[in-house]
Formats: sequence, C-alpha cells, structure tokens
Amino acid sequence: MAPSRPDDSPASPPGLETLEIINRLSQLEVLSDWVADVATRLGLSARVSFRLDLVLAEAVTNVIENAYTDGIDHKIFIQVEPITPLLAVTIRDDGQPFNPLDHPEVVPPKSLAEARAGGLGIHLIRSYAQECRYERQGQENQFTILLNSVD
Repeated sequence: MAPSRPDDSPASPPGLETLEIINRLSQLEVLSDWVADVATRLGLSARVSFRLDLVLAEAVTNVIENAYTDGIDHKIFIQVEPITPLLAVTIRDDGQPFNPLDHPEVVPPKSLAEARAGGLGIHLIRSYAQECRYERQGQENQFTILLNSVD
C-alpha cells in the first residue's frame, strides 16, 4: 500500500500537514522524506526539523513494533500543525491501547555494564517536547506532542 497525502485537501486548515502510512518499518523512510518536505514548507530551521524527524521516528517506530499482533497492514495517521510558536504533532493508530506517558522515566545506568540498548525513544520524545498528551478515542490511540517551532 502506497502512502497517501491527504494534506492537499481543500478542507485542511492552512499549514496543516498530514500523512498516512502503514505499520511497516520500511515506511520510516517515507516518513522521514515527508518530514523534510514539511520542514521546508513550514520554513523550519535545521534544528527544529531534526527534532521533528527524531520525535516522529521514535513515536511511529513504537507504534509499528508494539501496537499490532495480527500481522496485517494497519494505517497510521500523522499530522503536523503549526500553532506558533509550537508544532502540534499527532499520531493516530488503531493498535492495542498504549499510553506512552505511563512508561516510567528512564533511570540512567550507573555504569557501562548496567547500560542496555534501546528503551530511550519515549525519553527522547519527552526531552524535546513542551508537552505530551495521550488519549484513547474509541478504537484509536492518539498521541499528541507539542514541540517548539523555533530554536
């Protein structure tokens, strides 16, 4: 299934950017290319563009790797809306209920021997976000991240 871009719809508010992908890791490249295009259209700095790309990659990877157990394609909807001086970034999926904000804060390891790979995605999102919100609406997870749109 090819990604679709309903952001050209005349009903979309000005500046609203949307993307629809499926729950496959191969779609992360599509997501990253889309973020680069969005950053250009919205005039975002390289630093803000990097943060947006990282936050979306981490959040969407969590959805792809953890939200589905049935092995079939599911749609993931991504929306970026500039609300100066913020970007409202929303990810919607019909996966298993999961509130990333319930995930415990990361405790830094005391030594290299205690360190483990992975598990920092939600920590990175929290560290870049001004605010995060989660809600379950019917059969969908909706995770909204507010990022600074200026350096």
